[in-house]
Amino acid sequence: MDGNGKPLLLEDFPATRALREGRPLHQQTLGIFRVRDGHFRWLEVTAIPHFNEGEAKPAQVLSILRDITDERRDRSLWERLQTLADTGVWEWNRSNGQFYFSPGTLRLLALEAAPKSLSACLRLFPAHETQRIACTIEQALNRQESFVLEVQRFNLDGEEQWLRLRGEPDRVDPFASRISGTLENISHEKRVEKRLRHQVRTDPLTGLLNRDAIIAELEARLNSDTPELALLYIDLDRFKQVNDTFGHGFGDQLLQQSANRLLIAAAGHARCARLGGDEFLLLCPNSDQAQLVHLTERVLVEMAAVFQIEGQCINISASIGIARAPQDGHEAIVLMQHADTAMYESKRRGSNRWLYYHPAFERLRRQQQRLQTDMPIRRAIDNGEISAAAMRQQQSAAWPGSTSAMAAPGKWRSLTRSVSSPCSAQW
Repeated sequence: MDGNGKPLLLEDFPATRALREGRPLHQQTLGIFRVRDGHFRWLEVTAIPHFNEGEAKPAQVLSILRDITDERRDRSLWERLQTLADTGVWEWNRSNGQFYFSPGTLRLLALEAAPKSLSACLRLFPAHETQRIACTIEQALNRQESFVLEVQRFNLDGEEQWLRLRGEPDRVDPFASRISGTLENISHEKRVEKRLRHQVRTDPLTGLLNRDAIIAELEARLNSDTPELALLYIDLDRFKQVNDTFGHGFGDQLLQQSANRLLIAAAGHARCARLGGDEFLLLCPNSDQAQLVHLTERVLVEMAAVFQIEGQCINISASIGIARAPQDGHEAIVLMQHADTAMYESKRRGSNRWLYYHPAFERLRRQQQRLQTDMPIRRAIDNGEISAAAMRQQQSAAWPGSTSAMAAPGKWRSLTRSVSSPCSAQW
C-alpha cells in the first residue's frame, strides 16, 4: 500500500516506476503486509535507475529500503497527542523567514496554512503581544537559549484564547537561524485560575470584594503616587431586627439586594466590598467633597427605598461614616477604624445619615462604651447582686500589674462580658 494506506498496484511500485520513467524516485513510502503471519512494516524506498552505456532506457533499478515503522508510529502517536492535548509544533527559519506549523498548530490558530513570514505570524496576535513575542524569539536565537511565553489572543468569534509558547534554538545549526517549539492551548487553565482568584477576592454571598481584597486595594492606593481617597463605611440600620424576625435566609436576600443597590449607587466610581455581617465599604479614588456628598446621598436614597423580599415590603436605611486620606490617616487599618468611628457616631445620632470623621468622635465613643459598661454594674449594686466594696476590690485587682485579677467572682465576669460592645472588636 502507499503512504496513505491505499492498495498499490505492481506498476506503481517505486522500482517499477523508476524503471519505466528512467528517473530516480526518492523517499517513497511503502506499506508491506505479509499475509501468512499478519506482519506489517512501513518502508521508505529510494529507487535509482541504472543505465548501460549507450542505452536510453535503464537496465535495472537499485532500491534502498529503510524501515520507518517506528517513526511512522511515533509520528502518528504525536499527531494524536496534539489532538488530545490541544498542542501543536512549530518551526521558524530566520534565514529565509519560512514557518512550519504542524496540523495541531494550524488547528489551534484556525489556519489552513502556515504564515509566510514572521510579521504575518505576529498579526495573529493582538498588538500588545506582538513586540513581546518578536523580541523573545530574536533574543532566544541570539543567545541560544530556550523560552516559555504565555500569550493572549482572540479567535474569529472574539473569544479569548490563551496559549503557552515554548521555543528552543537548533543548537547544531551553524547559522543559528532555526528555532522550533510547541504551542499549547491553556485557556482552560487560565479560566480556572481566574475563577479561583475571583473566589479568593470576593464575598460568596454578595459577589462584592471581600475584606482582604479591599484592604489590599486600599493599601496599594495609599502607597501609590496619588494616595488621595475616601472610605465610606456603611452599616445597615434595623438589619438585625429583620434578620431575627424573618430568618437568616431572608436576611441573606436583603444583603444581596443591598449589595446590588450599592453597585448602582457607586456607578463604577467606587470599589464596593462587604466587610462582614451588614457592614459594607466603598473605596472612592478621590476625596473631592462634592463628589463624595453626591455619592453618599445616592447610597442613602438607594438604601431607604422599599425592599421587596418574598412578598414582604421591608424598610431599612444606612448609617455612613467617611474617612479621607491623607487628612484622616495614611494607613489602611487606621482609615478603616476612623471611618467606622464616624459611622458609629452617625448611627448614634439617628439612622439614615452620614458624617465625616472627626477626632472628637473617639472620646464620645469611649464615653458611650464606658456608660454601657457601668450601667448594668450599677443596677447590680442597686439590686443587691454585688456590693460596692466588691466592685472597688475587683477594679483594684484588674489594674495592670495586679496578680489577683483572675480571681474575680463569676458574677463580676458575667456582668463585664454581658456589656462587651461589638464596636470594641479589634481590626
